[in-house]
Amino acid sequence: MHDSATMPMRRAVLLLLAAVCVAVGVVVGIVRFVIPQPPPAQLKAVAPATSGLTRHLALVVVDGLRYDTAIDPAKMPAFSRRMRERASGEIWAGAVSMTSSAVLTYATGQRGGVEQIVNNESGSAVAYENIIDNARAAGLVTAGTGDHAWFRMFPQAWSMQHPDPEGVAIDVDYNAEIFAAANEFLKARPNLLVVHFVTPDHQAHAYGTHSERYRKHIVEFDKTLDAFLESLPEGTTVFVTSDHGATDAGTHGSDTPVQRRSPFVAWGPGIAAKAPDARPLDQIDLPSTFAALLGVSPPAHGRGHVLADWLAVSDEERARIACADLDRLITFAKASGATPPSDACTAPAARERITRAAAAARGIDEALGAVAVGGLAFGWLVPLVGGLAALAVALIAVGRRPNARAALAFAAVVAIAVWLTRDVERLSGQGPNAVRATFYVLGNLALLIGLIRLRKTAAWFNENPALAAVILPGLLLVTPTRTTQIESFVLAAVIGILALTARWKPKAVALGKRAHATALVPFAALAPIGLLEHNFIPKLITAWPLTVALLSIAALGAERAWRASRGEEAIEARRAWTLAGVGVLIAGASLVLRRFAPAPVCLVGWLGLPVVAAFAWRRDLRPLGELLLLASYAWISRDLELPVLAGTFLVASAVGRALARELGGDPPQPLSVIVVVTFLFGWTFVQRVGIVLGIDFMQLDWGAGAFRDPSASLIRIGIALVTKHALARAALLYAVLSVLAPSLRGWSARGLLAAEAIRVGLLVVVLTVCGESFWTSLRVIGDLPHALIGLVVAAIAVVLVTPRERLVERAA
Repeated sequence: MHDSATMPMRRAVLLLLAAVCVAVGVVVGIVRFVIPQPPPAQLKAVAPATSGLTRHLALVVVDGLRYDTAIDPAKMPAFSRRMRERASGEIWAGAVSMTSSAVLTYATGQRGGVEQIVNNESGSAVAYENIIDNARAAGLVTAGTGDHAWFRMFPQAWSMQHPDPEGVAIDVDYNAEIFAAANEFLKARPNLLVVHFVTPDHQAHAYGTHSERYRKHIVEFDKTLDAFLESLPEGTTVFVTSDHGATDAGTHGSDTPVQRRSPFVAWGPGIAAKAPDARPLDQIDLPSTFAALLGVSPPAHGRGHVLADWLAVSDEERARIACADLDRLITFAKASGATPPSDACTAPAARERITRAAAAARGIDEALGAVAVGGLAFGWLVPLVGGLAALAVALIAVGRRPNARAALAFAAVVAIAVWLTRDVERLSGQGPNAVRATFYVLGNLALLIGLIRLRKTAAWFNENPALAAVILPGLLLVTPTRTTQIESFVLAAVIGILALTARWKPKAVALGKRAHATALVPFAALAPIGLLEHNFIPKLITAWPLTVALLSIAALGAERAWRASRGEEAIEARRAWTLAGVGVLIAGASLVLRRFAPAPVCLVGWLGLPVVAAFAWRRDLRPLGELLLLASYAWISRDLELPVLAGTFLVASAVGRALARELGGDPPQPLSVIVVVTFLFGWTFVQRVGIVLGIDFMQLDWGAGAFRDPSASLIRIGIALVTKHALARAALLYAVLSVLAPSLRGWSARGLLAAEAIRVGLLVVVLTVCGESFWTSLRVIGDLPHALIGLVVAAIAVVLVTPRERLVERAA
């Protein structure tokens, strides 16, 4: 391989600018998908379609109740009897089959999309007009109990409320508390009562829908629910349904029938005795139906249409109500930029008007869906541009023409990866787990065979570098986030242990058994971070977080002092330890002071210390400069992050030096570059999971940079989060790249940049193609910011390792 100096500084700087542009462009493009678009401004208030068919309406939601469970007399005898005797049917949740999406739809008539991936966790207030506010504005009394989503999304809509208890374990049954709250509300005779039972869904999550534990729970719940429904005051119109279904394993969130299909049964004043037909219902039609029953204004922004045939009125009255609601929908469609039909209600016959109004409403809903994401062309524009831009950065970073066979092989790998990500979770029963387990076994079996035949594997990698890169790190780059976490740890551990035990070179002298065991220790200690989704910090550390954090800083200081006093550029030992000691004191003080220092002082510490660190570095005070950057990190960190940062850095430092010893040589072999890039990508991924304290974005430190200031802006918090993770990632790159031979260092930095660019492009495509899956989108949304940070940090590394002389030569 050619020397890294063949890349001019000018190209390295252009690569950095391109990486920044890709990051900014992807963020801007993805925000359109993740952030809900504001509703059309100043929509005219909609007049009620009726004077009211009932004075009291109760909506009862049994979270996660599958349709097949609801009609099974063996599991729910009372509920299935009501389904047979009352107006009933099946109702489908939206494509993102999550609670917040259903709550949004029940109340507003809007469909939940990718934005509900975030809102299901954060529960922010909704801007759309909703049936609960409209009922209260009409002077009606509203009451709700159960799932927090109702009260977080519509905080001002309730006359009375009783949310679920906080901090309850997922398998705890607190149905009795919700039943008690609902019975208490009934004493005040609310006009609109919402009762949302979450425990059935939690039992399914914990034990699966076919488990004996779930069966016993649902049988007992059926009895209690039936007694509650029987006790509702006479004259109450009742709707009982679910927010979504569930798989056999109890999960939901994806666009599959079993996860979207739910039961629906209604009775009472204003409801027809029997369902008009067996066609499945759509959740978006409920708000307008509730409004017609209560005699209040329907939500102006609703995309659904009143279920006219379910109302106990004449066909003429149904036609009038249906056409009035269609007029509302047409007004909303025009304000949203869609072109709705205008002749649906001109037919003379009432039945024809009802039918044509419902069909026109479905067409408008589809048109609004296209407008909501900017249309199909825009929907594909984001992944196309993002993917192509990331691919361009990767190709420029490598600086070579793509090998045709390798390019085709990698394109096939990406296509298969996206297809599997989208469709595996749609399999029924235990199919998803079986497929994932099969791929885990096959992938790691291939890794084991490669290790057993290490010499032949190494020779093949060196002879076929392009195809080898498709395997490593290529296969790792295209894995789903959860798989990436596990396999990143496995590969990083394998590479690290081989390096620390001098096993890369065929003729290397193997170290003793004690040295072999010692190499396993750090990876064994950090294994929970690589294997568990969250809750991987030992109780000993969580019990003494500050003490352990301070000890971690001291350990880093000692390691930096020891390293600085050795090697070719060593400084005098006393000076190294003195500089490191000062740095440790400043970092420890920063960690303690950030607890009570005023926000301005904290800001100065966070932003000022990197400037001082740069000055120290230029004055050849390297141990001090390194630890001053750690001190800056301490201002915006959580205590539990410091042991993770220290552990991953110490391992990277040791492995980096071992790789430098084992993979030396100029020019470097392709295998050497692949090994370093794979280790860096994998180990930085493990580190980011550890610093987040979990694999998903919910565990992020959302108070970083706020410094107890309630007025701290999201921009400041966002900058702090980016700074924190960029510093941590840069530390690992520094620990490894700084000790490698110049040529290997240059190629490794550029290889890592290519890997990060490909990862960004893949995640953008997956988010777009699989955006209707809650779990896939949740993981991608949590992974993508870190991939973008990794892209920019890797580009900065390319600039820093590129010899400055090339720029001078070109200028001359």
